[in-house]
Amino acid sequence: MTIKAGLSSLSMASHADCYACGRNNRDGFGLVFRTSPSGGVEADFYCDLKYQGYPGFLQGGVVATLLDSAMTHCLFRRGVVAMTGRMHIQFKKPVHVGEQVRIRADLVQQRGSLYRLWAELTQGNSVCAKTSATFMQISERQRMGSPTKQIPKIGI
Repeated sequence: MTIKAGLSSLSMASHADCYACGRNNRDGFGLVFRTSPSGGVEADFYCDLKYQGYPGFLQGGVVATLLDSAMTHCLFRRGVVAMTGRMHIQFKKPVHVGEQVRIRADLVQQRGSLYRLWAELTQGNSVCAKTSATFMQISERQRMGSPTKQIPKIGI
């Protein structure tokens, strides 16, 4: 299986209805990730006016969602299904609506079922936001369980 096939099959199997990347979600962002030159993932996203917070700027929660999705797909590329445990975002510059951004992510470290990643969002040549996060690998049973079930706490 190629990396692209692995990325697509894991994404479809576990995220078909995801707001950020789900192919079944017509109202979502429609993110399509590809392998980056560094071996991580990247995607481009057009910042439509409907995602604005303050006039002319992308809403911060949208920025967070884009970064989180990139890191999730970086793990999909490695055959790992995981959930965000902790994420720290640095908002460096406002992101303008009506323009395109690029989101990149890569793996920093793995220790057991915990994964540390980084991601950044750029617009033009400027880094507008960057994040570091810890993800926890989840089992098929946890992934397919009831949405009301608790996911175990991460102690990092």
